[in-house]
Amino acid sequence: MKSEDKRKYDREYYSRYSKEQKTKKNKLQRARIKKLRDKINQYKEEHPCPCGETHLACLEFHHTKGNKEINIADALRYGWAWGRILKEINKCIVLCANCHRKIHWS
Repeated sequence: MKSEDKRKYDREYYSRYSKEQKTKKNKLQRARIKKLRDKINQYKEEHPCPCGETHLACLEFHHTKGNKEINIADALRYGWAWGRILKEINKCIVLCANCHRKIHWS
């Protein structure tokens, strides 16, 4: 199916959803993303930056191993399953924003 046809099909299909169904679906999606974000934050807490930074807002994933398929934040946004996200996380090390920038600078 071409992407234009798929979009048209999706628009027609989802237009039949009632407002309650849409609200329920959105609520479930937000809850799922929150669970995944909590797991990602827990991973960051368990793997602080080598410089000692532990604040979650400062910690980022730096890909070092294997082929980078996607940014972790994008995987979360696209609704990837935890196993798939974890597979991508395992290609990374956790760094604070400053250390991450310094690595990319050199």
